[in-house]
Amino acid sequence: MLKYWLHQRAAAEFDAIFAWYAARDPEVAAGFAELVERAIGDVCRRPLAHPMWPKIAPGLGVRRCVMDRFPYTIPFIVEGDTVIIVAFAHHRRRPGYWIRRVRTPRATPRK
Repeated sequence: MLKYWLHQRAAAEFDAIFAWYAARDPEVAAGFAELVERAIGDVCRRPLAHPMWPKIAPGLGVRRCVMDRFPYTIPFIVEGDTVIIVAFAHHRRRPGYWIRRVRTPRATPRK
């Protein structure tokens, strides 16, 4: 199983999303956090089972994990033995805003 690292802005996004749900319903916020934990666990166990992000240069190696029950997708890249969570991207807000967080293209995605 790979380890993971949250991009600094992804961590801030998670905190903001969690706070938004918690202000409305703490149980929903807890459910969100639990699903994020499960999704990241799955990504770390089986990163290549998740599809590449469409319409992004394949050399960037950006994959995605679509969350259940919540309108978020988790874009990530694999660097050596580490999964880097790039963002918690809302399905309908600011599409692609997080792309600049992905460094430079790589000729061959690392496994």
